[in-house]
Amino acid sequence: MTFSKPPAYSKIFEGHDKASEMAEYARVLHAATVKDLKERSLLTPLRLLTADRYVRAVVEYEFSYSEAVKVGPVHRTADGTEYANQNWYGLLKLNAQIERFEKELMISPRAAGDKPVKAQRKKSSPADEFLDDAVFDGVKD
Repeated sequence: MTFSKPPAYSKIFEGHDKASEMAEYARVLHAATVKDLKERSLLTPLRLLTADRYVRAVVEYEFSYSEAVKVGPVHRTADGTEYANQNWYGLLKLNAQIERFEKELMISPRAAGDKPVKAQRKKSSPADEFLDDAVFDGVKD
């Protein structure tokens, strides 16, 4: 398997209304994802396949989201009947799949093991010392 040639996204998305926009977005996202995996020495043939599936899912999500949000989770007809918006719930499942791909590719901060950066405290003031020693609601911190 070669790492240099991205999938033919123009053919993959050719049935969509915005096929050229989707294909361009997919090419850019694929290149960025592969570059990130290479920089972190994580690129393998299996991760490359997962990256392709990740890119397809993200593109579908990004281009379908605006339509699903217009209707919301419940579709109401003119006579007042309510139906579940299948596009809305499909996006929820797609979002969950994207999160799994991110975890598999170690893209998300949690999957990559990133920890929040603690803010650097300035010099302590008398008020800080008081608050550090203060007792709130009967529980000392």
